[in-house]
Amino acid sequence: MEQKEQLLQKKAKELQILNDKISPLKIGLKQFLFRKILFVNADIGKAIVKNRTFNETRFTRGFGIGAKLLGLEFSLYSDGWKNVNARGFSNTLDFKAGWSLSLNIKA
Repeated sequence: MEQKEQLLQKKAKELQILNDKISPLKIGLKQFLFRKILFVNADIGKAIVKNRTFNETRFTRGFGIGAKLLGLEFSLYSDGWKNVNARGFSNTLDFKAGWSLSLNIKA
């Protein structure tokens, strides 16, 4: 029975690591290049990093490159946030795809 409990506790700790939630609030820029097809973007902000043991706000930043075709956007994006209990940043490399709606406001 003890081995089973230890195994369950170990699995619970592993799952706790996977339960981290990151909620970013960012501001950034997107610059279109080459006939408004290709773009680069960058952003910075704060992210709430939360799990069962902590709930803290950390610096976050990201940058990416992509293309827009017929209202669809595809990009390769690197996102990172300041670690909570260690030095440095945690990073992800994401592939994003989505539909883009933009407003053209002329002054």
